Amino acid sequence: MLNWLIRQTLKLKSGEKGTMGIETPVPELFVFHSETDLRDVSQLQESGICLILQGRKDVRVGDQHYRYQAGEFVCYTVDLPIMTEYLTDDGGYLDLRLFFDLPLMREIIDELNRQNFSFAPASQQKIVSTASPELIRAFEMLICLTENSQDLPIMLPLIKKAIYFYLLTGEQGGTLRQIALQNSNSQRIVETVGWLKEHYNESFDIEQLAAASSMSISGFYAQFRRLTGMSPLQYQKNLRLTKANALLKLGQKNISEIAFEIGYDSLPQFSREYKRYFGHSPRSDLSRAG
Repeated sequence: MLNWLIRQTLKLKSGEKGTMGIETPVPELFVFHSETDLRDVSQLQESGICLILQGRKDVRVGDQHYRYQAGEFVCYTVDLPIMTEYLTDDGGYLDLRLFFDLPLMREIIDELNRQNFSFAPASQQKIVSTASPELIRAFEMLICLTENSQDLPIMLPLIKKAIYFYLLTGEQGGTLRQIALQNSNSQRIVETVGWLKEHYNESFDIEQLAAASSMSISGFYAQFRRLTGMSPLQYQKNLRLTKANALLKLGQKNISEIAFEIGYDSLPQFSREYKRYFGHSPRSDLSRAG
């Protein structure tokens, strides 16, 4: 079922070898391909769907671990700092990533509401789903647009709506509906995550974040953990460490400069938390950059 989609997607590499992320001509559609296993990859995963075409992927989000493989997908409802292992098969590892367009998704939700559609219950327990033949065909149409840019203005919104329709009417539909609805508690958490991303190197008051979200502290904390798999403080810490990892690998600043830039007042604390998160010291990553 995936063979045609794999062949067409690999054409986007233009014969180049190695590991690469590919920004396609289709806005918000990205490809990631690796010919070798990759371990302990720290990244900020933007909200969207990731569909695996080849290989397997192990993901750690906060205290949660899960694996998905070719033919399966995950919907990331908010931007998340994650740790990933990419595991190859005979053809390497290959995935497609489509970032969410929430205003467009709301149009599908409104239409489904008018039809009195019964959404699946909102739940963070169901993370990995199997892609239906209909969803795969919609992604095939999306990949076709990479070779037909003149069709983008008309066809792209229609194909994205089809993808959102299949996601919203599937087992993860209830959760997606919650994050897309304006003024819902889930949407307020999405806004809080956006604030934390912009102010990751600043301290914050949990009471103020809860008040800004029009929730009690306990309700805010529970809702935040339900959507992200971690507490607000843990989210900020993981985001800081993810950014520190990227800066260390550039090799342009020393460890002290990076620690203070991302919001740490104590270098020993930064080193301890970095080692706990990545399993090795920040100095080892800086050495590899050099």
